[in-house]
Amino acid sequence: MVLRPVARLLDEAGLPLPCFIRGDDVEYGVRLHEMGAPIVGLPGAIWHEPFYTKLNGWQLYYETRNMLVAAAIHFPRHRLRLSVLLLKRLLIYLLTYRYYSAALVLRAIEDYLKGPSVYETQPQAIHASLDRDKTKFPPEEFAREQVARERRLLRDPKRLPGFVFRIVWAILRNWIMPSRRTLVPVRIESRDLVWFRVAWLDQVVVETHWDARLPVFRRSRTAFRELLARGVHLLIRVARDGDAVARSWRQAHPRLTGEQFWRRYLGLQSRSNESAVRIPEEASPMPPTV
Repeated sequence: MVLRPVARLLDEAGLPLPCFIRGDDVEYGVRLHEMGAPIVGLPGAIWHEPFYTKLNGWQLYYETRNMLVAAAIHFPRHRLRLSVLLLKRLLIYLLTYRYYSAALVLRAIEDYLKGPSVYETQPQAIHASLDRDKTKFPPEEFAREQVARERRLLRDPKRLPGFVFRIVWAILRNWIMPSRRTLVPVRIESRDLVWFRVAWLDQVVVETHWDARLPVFRRSRTAFRELLARGVHLLIRVARDGDAVARSWRQAHPRLTGEQFWRRYLGLQSRSNESAVRIPEEASPMPPTV
């Protein structure tokens, strides 16, 4: 193992991808590992709210989009296999009635398919659009002091045929059966918010143990149909163009992590003292503070 000065390592590895929030550290760590650079984790150096507390948050968009990019660069998969993996991820949210999360996954796939130009788009405009999408699927809450009723959950399938039957039945039920609304949803533990346990329920309130008001997720046939149809269209595009899209990300990687790109991205003057193209103040590359 050869130890190299930090400055030299930065020259060799380049700068991070311009994808702040979810994934920039992972991609850079993988890049350093591939170069043979030793990596040491420092527990407690950075603290933020645990990811499991964000059941329906906008962070999922950045996580999905940036991990798709990192995988295309470092761990490319065949386009058909990638389509299957993304379908599984989409169904996780659709079959637990987290429609905003499903919409975020679809938006992330759309932007990944656009290619490297997404990382040169004004990030604040992207983030604002995520908030606008949330108005289509506004969050619901249930007062903790109100006791929600409990009901028996479905047993977990034990074998593959059981899982196949359960998921086919759940998809057909969500597609065919009209939505039903009751005054009091069924209370479940956060660990039970999985599709094969709640597949027969229409409304659930999740006991998180950390929220004053508990999140509620309700089944909507209209939302399910709309998002699944949109998802199928996108996954067909992934199956058709996925390899070419991944190749475009790999080809753009050296440029997106180069000093010249970052100086232009941040509106800094180049080393040659030539005037750099500045990003307007309202198009700052950093997302708004949350």
